[in-house]
Amino acid sequence: MNTTGAAHSAGISLFELDKVPDLTGFLLKDGKMFAVFNDALVSLQSDELYGKLLKMDPAGKKNCTKILYADSDKSWTSKPCISARRQADGSYLVDLAIRYEFPDDVKDEISNLKAADHVKERKLRIHFEATASTCTASVIARTYVPLDGTKHKSSRTGPVTCRTIAH
Repeated sequence: MNTTGAAHSAGISLFELDKVPDLTGFLLKDGKMFAVFNDALVSLQSDELYGKLLKMDPAGKKNCTKILYADSDKSWTSKPCISARRQADGSYLVDLAIRYEFPDDVKDEISNLKAADHVKERKLRIHFEATASTCTASVIARTYVPLDGTKHKSSRTGPVTCRTIAH
Protein backbone atom coordinates (compact mmCIF):
# COMPACT_ATOMS: atom_id res chain seq x y z
CA MET A 1 0.00 0.00 0.00
CA ASN A 2 2.01 2.95 -1.21
CA THR A 3 1.07 6.48 -0.25
CA THR A 4 3.06 9.11 -2.12
CA GLY A 5 6.20 7.14 -2.76
CA ALA A 6 9.66 8.71 -2.76
CA ALA A 7 9.38 10.70 0.46
CA HIS A 8 8.78 7.50 2.41
CA SER A 9 11.29 5.24 0.66
CA ALA A 10 14.23 6.21 2.86
CA GLY A 11 12.72 5.04 6.16
CA ILE A 12 9.69 4.29 8.21
CA SER A 13 6.70 6.58 8.67
CA LEU A 14 4.17 6.15 11.44
CA PHE A 15 0.77 7.76 11.10
CA GLU A 16 -0.31 7.89 14.73
CA LEU A 17 -4.01 8.15 15.58
CA ASP A 18 -5.30 9.62 18.82
CA LYS A 19 -8.33 8.35 20.74
CA VAL A 20 -8.91 5.22 18.67
CA PRO A 21 -9.03 2.31 21.15
CA ASP A 22 -6.56 -0.51 20.51
CA LEU A 23 -5.24 0.96 17.24
CA THR A 24 -2.11 3.10 17.49
CA GLY A 25 -2.16 3.99 13.79
CA PHE A 26 -0.63 2.95 10.49
CA LEU A 27 3.01 2.23 9.67
CA LEU A 28 4.54 2.61 6.22
CA LYS A 29 7.74 0.65 5.61
CA ASP A 30 9.28 -0.23 2.26
CA GLY A 31 6.10 0.80 0.42
CA LYS A 32 3.90 -1.50 2.50
CA MET A 33 1.36 -0.36 5.07
CA PHE A 34 0.54 -2.05 8.36
CA ALA A 35 -1.99 -1.45 11.13
CA VAL A 36 -0.17 -0.87 14.44
CA PHE A 37 -1.81 -2.05 17.63
CA ASN A 38 -1.32 -0.75 21.17
CA ASP A 39 2.09 -1.34 22.75
CA ALA A 40 3.63 -2.43 19.45
CA LEU A 41 6.09 0.43 19.31
CA VAL A 42 8.65 -0.80 21.81
CA SER A 43 11.26 0.15 19.22
CA LEU A 44 10.86 0.78 15.52
CA GLN A 45 14.16 -1.05 15.01
CA SER A 46 13.13 -4.11 17.02
CA ASP A 47 12.13 -7.42 15.43
CA GLU A 48 9.50 -7.68 18.17
CA LEU A 49 7.61 -4.80 16.56
CA TYR A 50 6.21 -6.98 13.80
CA GLY A 51 4.39 -9.22 16.26
CA LYS A 52 1.70 -6.54 16.68
CA LEU A 53 1.46 -5.32 13.12
CA LEU A 54 -1.10 -6.42 10.58
CA LYS A 55 -0.37 -5.98 6.87
CA MET A 56 -2.92 -3.96 4.94
CA ASP A 57 -3.87 -4.74 1.35
CA PRO A 58 -5.08 -1.75 -0.74
CA ALA A 59 -7.36 -3.99 -2.82
CA GLY A 60 -9.64 -4.67 0.16
CA LYS A 61 -8.41 -8.17 1.04
CA LYS A 62 -9.07 -8.92 4.72
CA ASN A 63 -6.02 -9.88 6.81
CA CYS A 64 -6.21 -11.20 10.37
CA THR A 65 -3.80 -12.00 13.18
CA LYS A 66 -3.82 -13.06 16.82
CA ILE A 67 -2.16 -11.01 19.57
CA LEU A 68 -1.52 -12.15 23.13
CA TYR A 69 -1.57 -9.43 25.79
CA ALA A 70 -0.43 -9.65 29.39
CA ASP A 71 -1.02 -7.15 32.17
CA SER A 72 0.22 -8.00 35.68
CA ASP A 73 -1.26 -11.43 36.41
CA LYS A 74 -3.87 -11.32 33.61
CA SER A 75 -3.60 -12.27 29.97
CA TRP A 76 -6.03 -12.19 27.07
CA THR A 77 -6.07 -12.58 23.31
CA SER A 78 -7.23 -10.23 20.60
CA LYS A 79 -8.02 -11.26 17.04
CA PRO A 80 -7.94 -8.20 14.78
CA CYS A 81 -8.99 -8.34 11.13
CA ILE A 82 -8.47 -5.39 8.79
CA SER A 83 -9.31 -4.52 5.22
CA ALA A 84 -8.39 -1.32 3.39
CA ARG A 85 -9.77 -0.07 0.12
CA ARG A 86 -7.88 2.58 -1.78
CA GLN A 87 -10.20 5.48 -2.63
CA ALA A 88 -7.64 7.74 -4.36
CA ASP A 89 -3.90 8.36 -4.14
CA GLY A 90 -3.14 8.42 -0.41
CA SER A 91 -6.81 8.01 0.61
CA TYR A 92 -8.16 4.78 2.14
CA LEU A 93 -11.31 3.41 3.69
CA VAL A 94 -10.23 1.06 6.49
CA ASP A 95 -12.47 -1.49 8.22
CA LEU A 96 -11.20 -3.00 11.46
CA ALA A 97 -12.86 -5.64 13.64
CA ILE A 98 -11.21 -6.85 16.85
CA ARG A 99 -12.57 -9.74 18.94
CA TYR A 100 -11.25 -10.34 22.45
CA GLU A 101 -11.04 -13.56 24.38
CA PHE A 102 -10.53 -13.51 28.13
CA PRO A 103 -9.79 -16.62 30.21
CA ASP A 104 -12.52 -17.78 32.61
CA ASP A 105 -10.61 -16.70 35.73
CA VAL A 106 -10.50 -13.08 34.45
CA LYS A 107 -14.27 -12.98 33.90
CA ASP A 108 -14.69 -12.64 37.67
CA GLU A 109 -13.17 -9.17 37.29
CA ILE A 110 -15.62 -7.81 34.71
CA SER A 111 -16.06 -4.50 36.55
CA ASN A 112 -12.28 -3.91 36.52
CA LEU A 113 -12.07 -4.83 32.82
CA LYS A 114 -14.96 -2.47 31.99
CA ALA A 115 -13.24 0.35 33.87
CA ALA A 116 -10.15 -0.24 31.70
CA ASP A 117 -12.34 0.03 28.54
CA HIS A 118 -12.20 -3.67 27.64
CA VAL A 119 -14.97 -5.11 25.46
CA LYS A 120 -15.85 -8.36 23.65
CA GLU A 121 -15.55 -6.79 20.21
CA ARG A 122 -14.91 -3.45 18.47
CA LYS A 123 -15.65 -2.53 14.87
CA LEU A 124 -14.35 0.63 13.25
CA ARG A 125 -14.55 2.21 9.81
CA ILE A 126 -11.92 4.91 9.31
CA HIS A 127 -11.32 7.25 6.40
CA PHE A 128 -7.56 7.83 6.30
CA GLU A 129 -5.51 10.14 4.06
CA ALA A 130 -1.73 10.50 4.05
CA THR A 131 0.96 12.41 2.21
CA ALA A 132 4.70 12.48 2.86
CA SER A 133 4.35 14.92 5.77
CA THR A 134 0.69 14.99 6.86
CA CYS A 135 -2.23 12.75 7.58
CA THR A 136 -5.91 13.09 8.43
CA ALA A 137 -8.32 10.53 9.80
CA SER A 138 -11.98 10.35 10.65
CA VAL A 139 -13.92 7.55 12.30
CA ILE A 140 -16.99 7.07 10.10
CA ALA A 141 -18.57 4.22 12.07
CA ARG A 142 -17.75 2.65 15.42
CA THR A 143 -19.54 -0.04 17.41
CA TYR A 144 -18.65 -2.31 20.30
CA VAL A 145 -20.06 -5.29 22.17
CA PRO A 146 -19.78 -4.86 25.96
CA LEU A 147 -18.25 -7.64 28.06
CA ASP A 148 -21.61 -8.55 29.54
CA GLY A 149 -23.73 -8.01 26.41
CA THR A 150 -24.40 -9.52 23.03
CA LYS A 151 -25.65 -6.52 21.02
CA HIS A 152 -23.48 -4.02 19.17
CA LYS A 153 -23.67 -0.50 20.59
CA SER A 154 -22.81 2.61 18.62
CA SER A 155 -19.95 4.74 19.83
CA ARG A 156 -18.47 8.16 19.00
CA THR A 157 -17.49 9.03 15.46
CA GLY A 158 -15.82 12.02 13.83
CA PRO A 159 -12.34 13.35 13.13
CA VAL A 160 -9.39 12.09 15.18
CA THR A 161 -5.96 13.60 15.53
CA CYS A 162 -3.46 12.10 13.11
CA ARG A 163 0.24 12.79 13.50
CA THR A 164 3.03 11.81 11.09
CA ILE A 165 6.30 10.57 12.56
CA ALA A 166 9.17 9.78 10.18
CA HIS A 167 12.03 7.52 11.31
